[in-house]
Amino acid sequence: MELEFNIDQKNYHISIQQKNHHYQMKIGDRLIALEALHVTPHCIMLFDEKVVHRIYLAATKEKTYIHLNGRQYTVEHLEEKEQTSIHGDTDLISEDSGICAPMPGKILKILVQQNQQVELKQNLVIVEAMKMEHNIRAPQRGIVKKINFKQGDLIDTGQQILELEFITENRNKD
Repeated sequence: MELEFNIDQKNYHISIQQKNHHYQMKIGDRLIALEALHVTPHCIMLFDEKVVHRIYLAATKEKTYIHLNGRQYTVEHLEEKEQTSIHGDTDLISEDSGICAPMPGKILKILVQQNQQVELKQNLVIVEAMKMEHNIRAPQRGIVKKINFKQGDLIDTGQQILELEFITENRNKD
């Protein structure tokens, strides 16, 4: 199987060969051997020589949502171009600095308050989706300006959970 990905504006060509539960991936000139164990329809464990990776998946017709090593990614299905884009935390930001839901779910916990200063990668909200908890993190330092939902609310993909005012590096901490 041949795949094209765009990760943070960098293109990757990946070749995958499968034999039973064993995979051999070639990413550029790098060769990786993995073993896969399908734990549930939405959870896969990948084993390489040194590390075990637990991957959680949720999908719609247009996108697949991946939770791997504490980071969330969105894979857009672009069949006509036969390529896929993967987005990290910064793609949860709307044009007006709103932090948006990466997938449909339920807000389990809001970890910040209005006017609170937050740091890069600080957990802001915990969302439950597909029986898994997903931490929504701050893409950079900022101040929480508005919280649009409360604990227990249902959210849909792209809905703005809260708004941040980003802090530039030369501003002093309060």
